[in-house]
Formats: sequence, C-alpha cells, structure tokens
Amino acid sequence: MPSKKKKPIVFTLYPGVTPLDLVGPLTVLRDLGIGWPFRTVVVGERIEPMDTDTPLQMIPAKPFGEVSDPFAVIIPGGGRPRFTR
Repeated sequence: MPSKKKKPIVFTLYPGVTPLDLVGPLTVLRDLGIGWPFRTVVVGERIEPMDTDTPLQMIPAKPFGEVSDPFAVIIPGGGRPRFTR
C-alpha cells in the first residue's frame, strides 16, 4: 500500500539569501493544492533569525537534520548579508 505521507521539498535559508528568490517559488509550490504529493519546508542550520541581502530577517521552520529524505532541495539565490548585527 503506497504511503500517504507527503514528500518534503526543502528550501534552504542561509545568511544573505534573497527573500524573493525563496518566497516566490515557495509560494507557488505550497499553493498547488489537494492531491499534490509534496509539502514545502524551509530549513536552516539553526532556528534563529538570519540576515538576508535586504533589511528583512527570516527564520527557518526546521533545522537541516529534522527533514530526512527530501524529494528536492532548492537553494535560492543570494549574496552577502547586508545588515549584519
């Protein structure tokens, strides 16, 4: 019997990520609806605010180690964190 559990599509969050490069594809895939056999999850090294290449900070939903056997790993574009503290 096939598993009903949805396979994760992982988006990586890292210091310097471009928020639009993460949020755009994440939103499209997340909203595909009923019957879509995947779920999206944003992961990072730690669950803490990360500086992006804009004034916005983002927080991953899970650390890398908590999401096993992803269907796909998406690494959004980015650069150097602009507003480090």
